[in-house]
Amino acid sequence: GKTTTLRLIAGLDKPTEGQVLIDGVDVAGWGAAERDVALVLQQYSLYPRYTVRENLEFPLKPKIRRLPDAEIKD
Repeated sequence: GKTTTLRLIAGLDKPTEGQVLIDGVDVAGWGAAERDVALVLQQYSLYPRYTVRENLEFPLKPKIRRLPDAEIKD
């Protein structure tokens, strides 16, 4: 349940029925890159050499759609 719900919100999975509402907007048809959300896994061992902050910043720095450093620090 919890992981599936988070994957639906992040756009990694598509619902078979129903809606995915973010701020009252149905985003079920949107791609993952079009949503203003990120999914951070709790498995810290994926990047054990990173600090907690670096682990949280990592998904915000993709090469395709990189956020400005000032926005990441916020």
